[in-house]
Amino acid sequence: MDTLTILHVSDCHFHESTAANPEQRRIADALIEAAHKHDAEYAEALKPDICIFSGDLVHDGKKNQFDFGEEWLCRLTSPWHCDTYVVPGNHEVDRSLIDHKLHREYYAAYVDGEAYKRWFDTVKNPGPLTPFFEWHEQAKGRGNIKLISDWTQSTLAFRSENRIRGIPVRIVGLNTACLSSDDKDPGTLVADIDSLDTCLTGANTDRDLVIVIGHHPIGKSEGDEKQWLVNWNDEHLNRRLLQSVGPHIYFHGHLHTAKASTMSLNTGQYLTRLSAGAVYQGSEWPHKFAFYDIDPVRQQIRPWTYEYLSESGKWELQKRNSYTFRAILPFRWPEAIDGISDSQQELTAWKRLHEDIQSNALDLSNFVAAITGRIANGRYDLALAYMGEHWPGHRRLLETGLGTERIALKTVKCHIEGRLREYIQDITTGVRNCDCVMGKWRDEDDVERDSNAFRVEFASLLMKVNAYLYQIDAELKSCLKHFDSHLDQLRSLYD
Repeated sequence: MDTLTILHVSDCHFHESTAANPEQRRIADALIEAAHKHDAEYAEALKPDICIFSGDLVHDGKKNQFDFGEEWLCRLTSPWHCDTYVVPGNHEVDRSLIDHKLHREYYAAYVDGEAYKRWFDTVKNPGPLTPFFEWHEQAKGRGNIKLISDWTQSTLAFRSENRIRGIPVRIVGLNTACLSSDDKDPGTLVADIDSLDTCLTGANTDRDLVIVIGHHPIGKSEGDEKQWLVNWNDEHLNRRLLQSVGPHIYFHGHLHTAKASTMSLNTGQYLTRLSAGAVYQGSEWPHKFAFYDIDPVRQQIRPWTYEYLSESGKWELQKRNSYTFRAILPFRWPEAIDGISDSQQELTAWKRLHEDIQSNALDLSNFVAAITGRIANGRYDLALAYMGEHWPGHRRLLETGLGTERIALKTVKCHIEGRLREYIQDITTGVRNCDCVMGKWRDEDDVERDSNAFRVEFASLLMKVNAYLYQIDAELKSCLKHFDSHLDQLRSLYD
């Protein structure tokens, strides 16, 4: 398996008991049900390898709230017993532990780097986050959750290294709430850069997938005018995270909106930011969580974004926020290629992969032709039935929550276009990977003796694949054009 799957949840804000907020418990329990059904409902969905909880598990840092949150996390992760990482948010702070003197020390610490260093040198305990760290260590000892996060390394940051599905993964947890003490957090928080540097030291970003988890976003986010870290710290942290020797992905919560974006600059800087929505923050706010399929082979991330719909009382997959997007990740050879040392065997393996891609794309082309043919003859019902029969992974999307046949038709078209883009992208990635292989072999002495003959054969393969890419792209565009030509006719029937 070449893909790593991560479940990202955040911001539950659990109170002491169900009685304190029954709506909260009902929505949180419905999330567990939706997450457990995810891989069963969608054929291409994968079980999570990692669960990330990016802060605000509880409402105001009280011990019995953490017990409540632990029980919920245990039920959420129990089917997979996956590696779980938890970082603190501002709601993990127990403000009753902040006396007047400590509050003044916290409030002065953010002013500049020197003030923060003085605070760091004098305040040696985690202060109002003490209940969180104590709970985390006790929960880890109980073993009901496979907690990998390790705040005994430091209360400011930790790091974990593991190999998951053959992919070396380094995960760094960052405490962005260490100076949180009142309702004046915006522009006054600090993340410890030295601790982050220590955790990132030695990471090989060309080989290892490097992930940093924090609660607060870095900089101002779209739709949020607030900046949570103080300017001097925010700029320093943003610069460090964007470095090519920094992380590939930054997971965070706090915004209560689910967003995903990749920044890649011509200065060699890049970073993918993944923001989790809130599990619960009152009826008036949206509630979201997501699965992410991280694919180093194709250099892309496929999100599966769920939203709680108050109308149905259920969590539903939201297609509009679940499109695959590009990311800068450590390159990984496909499983069929990885580990093959003989150049001729590797070429044969590449040929098999391309044959599979071509076969899949041809099947899809025939599938689209069958759908459009039925629609052209006015048999929308047959088109939908055919699609449900031959595309079982998306049958549920076609059969529920669509309202009218006209909306269903738009959904069918959207899914067909999305699948076409995925296959064409697969072929394009294969061509690029072949180029990489050719460059690698060109530098190896052990293939020098037959390099000329091999390069000719390989160049021929590349030409065939490129020609096929052009052919299938044109054919599928023609199918979609045919599909579009009948869409207006059908709309007029249903309007």
